[in-house]
Amino acid sequence: MSAQDEPIRVERKRYAFWPQVLVWRGRRMHVHQVERCWTVARGSGRSRCERRYFRLRCNDGAVTIYHDVLADLWWLDAGASLPVSPIRRLSAAVSRFRRALGSGGEVGRPAPQPYRPSAVARGGC
Repeated sequence: MSAQDEPIRVERKRYAFWPQVLVWRGRRMHVHQVERCWTVARGSGRSRCERRYFRLRCNDGAVTIYHDVLADLWWLDAGASLPVSPIRRLSAAVSRFRRALGSGGEVGRPAPQPYRPSAVARGGC
């Protein structure tokens, strides 16, 4: 565990193993997909460490969490990307939209092109 890792609570598991609902900083995150799962075991005796890592796709983005098997604690891995709030995502989208408008760039679909029959449609080969 690094100093920046944050404790989380796993409210519900699927098949008594896969995290399904997490609570982090009072915010519930629903897991839509488990992208990857792996185990890291180090040491022996009292210095033994065993963790199960999960890379999850949640409603707020992708997160990496791990379960400290020996202590039975769950942690958000701060070394991986933290979830982005929907407000920050919306703010970034609005910024991109404003930049496109300010630069005179087209926003949305490109203008339709006039119909030009192909060689096959004109009777050619």
